[in-house]
Amino acid sequence: MKEITLSDHPRSKIAEKAEERERNYQEAIGTWQEQQARYDDWKRAREREVRKGGLLARISSWLATLSTGEPKAPPYPVKPGPCAEERTWAQGAAAEDKVAAFFARQLGDDWTLVRGYCNPRGEIDQILVGPAGIVAMEVKNINGIVHCDGDRWWREKIDAYGNNVGTKDIADRLGRSPDRQVNEPTDILQDFLTRDFGDGQIGRVVVLAHEKSVRGQLKDPHVDLVAVLKDWEIRTLPCQVRRICDSDVSAIVSAIEQNHRFHDKKRA
Repeated sequence: MKEITLSDHPRSKIAEKAEERERNYQEAIGTWQEQQARYDDWKRAREREVRKGGLLARISSWLATLSTGEPKAPPYPVKPGPCAEERTWAQGAAAEDKVAAFFARQLGDDWTLVRGYCNPRGEIDQILVGPAGIVAMEVKNINGIVHCDGDRWWREKIDAYGNNVGTKDIADRLGRSPDRQVNEPTDILQDFLTRDFGDGQIGRVVVLAHEKSVRGQLKDPHVDLVAVLKDWEIRTLPCQVRRICDSDVSAIVSAIEQNHRFHDKKRA
């Protein structure tokens, strides 16, 4: 299987956050250096006064310290590690890599995996293009039982004893459920490809990539398939009926790349 990466949102966000963290850390070091310099100046000045004034100056300095407290040397800043957001992005990137590796083991070179296609309605994590058709996928790294009722998706987390220890809605920062996250950008891409390659539906899949993901009750999920990666059989991949010849596979992949660059340029 061939693989093309158009963008890598999780790792881009991780790099941005790491740069911000390093920038803040260097600023903290600069502030510490200024504070340390003032402390050193104070300490040298006091030592000079004590040496100059003899025993009386020592006693006076000691009494002043008792009443007002001696200034403390500033602590050296601790370099912070990745925040919770970065860890979440890293886990998301690892989940997408896991899905890509799954397809690499299953599919031949007549298939291409396109990663990180974007248009004004969002990002499609992964798009498979091959002889059997086109499939757009939203990858989720969710530990728990995933349920949905139309556009409302939620996760039920179960502990080792079978107890429900928390229920949480599944949505992005815009409040979109996983089906909307894949469907909205896919609708635009499908309309674009139809103009050059004729009618043909793009399959829509939500992939649950976490090793502890479980399919729960799925009522009207608005996608063709909700797949648990560890249990997924490739023959259930939702593809269109008509086959795509090799030359059209290449042309479709090129068109997807060009459309991504077009929207990327408009965003810039």
